[in-house]
Amino acid sequence: MSLLGTEEFVLDFPNEYIVSVEECYDKVFGIEADHVVTMLRFKTNKRISTPFELDAGTTFVLEMKDYKIVGFHGKAGDFVHQFCVHVSPLSKS
Repeated sequence: MSLLGTEEFVLDFPNEYIVSVEECYDKVFGIEADHVVTMLRFKTNKRISTPFELDAGTTFVLEMKDYKIVGFHGKAGDFVHQFCVHVSPLSKS
């Protein structure tokens, strides 16, 4: 069983883009890894998603002022162990 499911968060592209991702991680009983990602929450220029999975553990936010998130990468097996982002500067219009 994976903590992070297959739920979707659909953007109104090109009018909406992700500006930050809040992430929680924690040690999970029965998992030998140091920690696993237990929750993701996305913030766009228009709204904030509901949390994906368990809103518990150590929290931090991936974001850069005046940048948008354009891609993701990380490490996973049966569980997500690391979640990282790629950013691009916001265009000045």
